[in-house]
Amino acid sequence: QNQKLDWAEQQRNYGNELFGKREYKQALDVYLTCLVVAAAEDCEDTTILFGKVMNNLASTTLQLNMYKKTITFCDLGLERVKDNLQRSKLYFKRAKAGRLRGDYDVNDLEQSRQCLEASDSADRTALLKAIDREQELLDRALERAKQNKVQQKTNLQKFVQEQSSLLYEKPSKREFSTIRARPDVTVAGASSSSKSSYWNECVRRISRHVQRFFF
Repeated sequence: QNQKLDWAEQQRNYGNELFGKREYKQALDVYLTCLVVAAAEDCEDTTILFGKVMNNLASTTLQLNMYKKTITFCDLGLERVKDNLQRSKLYFKRAKAGRLRGDYDVNDLEQSRQCLEASDSADRTALLKAIDREQELLDRALERAKQNKVQQKTNLQKFVQEQSSLLYEKPSKREFSTIRARPDVTVAGASSSSKSSYWNECVRRISRHVQRFFF
């Protein structure tokens, strides 16, 4: 068992060297080999290694813009890892990956902060700064999302008002032609079925744009 752990730790260190050289794809492959040992048994030593490897995998996939995989690795790590420092890092990386994907979870950063404060890490100051910085970025993203939602609602209301006004205007011969009205029908002598087609077309156009905004 000790030999397997030593081998896995050597592999992980090699992965760290590749990561430091920004050879992220190669580092990812190396970290994955460590799981052969780290995920094999549920004992204290392998659990510690498992937490480190999951954090390494999450860091690497973040660099590769593989945010969904980052979240998956963090989820798997948090299910098993109990060390507060490792859990803090996993929560932090899951929060960052979520923000970059546009899925904002304000709870992950708070969990990261609480786990860090409960740990005895010597790097607490640096890690807290990283959490504070990520919180600022998350707050900005949430504010932009709020503004975009308001602007989108305003644009939709304006569009619906403009399109609805067509229902109360007298259609021109050109407008009849755009919805394939019979060429021999004039505006003045338009049949009730042609007028109905015109109003249905207006409603259809409004409905299409409403669906575009909300779905």
